[in-house]
Amino acid sequence: MLIWLILICVAVLLQTTVFSWFKLWGVKPDLVLIVVLYAAFWKGSTRGAIVGFAGGIVEDIASGGLVGANAFAKLIAGFLFGISRRKFYVESLRLQVVAAFLGTLLSQLIFFLLLQVCGEERPLSSLKILLPLACYNAILAPFIFRCVRKIVKERYDRSKPDRGF
Repeated sequence: MLIWLILICVAVLLQTTVFSWFKLWGVKPDLVLIVVLYAAFWKGSTRGAIVGFAGGIVEDIASGGLVGANAFAKLIAGFLFGISRRKFYVESLRLQVVAAFLGTLLSQLIFFLLLQVCGEERPLSSLKILLPLACYNAILAPFIFRCVRKIVKERYDRSKPDRGF
């Protein structure tokens, strides 16, 4: 689980620093969500929900916003996409793009609704970032999936005991 926390912290750091300079259509990508989706597809709904919650909490704390809103939204996205992992070929580029697009829409809509329910006044016009953000995440998802897969697989391979015959 430590590797996922490290990946989340790196994603938050990158999206709040480096990607502040690389906005596309006026938005920064949600790298944490892409890591959550990868965890969900690779390890299932429980891991997706846990990584989603952890990533959301880290984002909530880093942003200074309503603590728990991102955590709940990413928990739901991680859980739902983890359920669907057995129905799809995870290595499919098309799946990665579509999952990032739909996962972004789902996560952001839940986040927006939570803010409304909790009394955070956000105009409906703030939803205008939904499509640009979903597109940006969809573009980056295959690259982030590949990087995360390499890091997680390498860590997983090193943790296996050597059977040495």
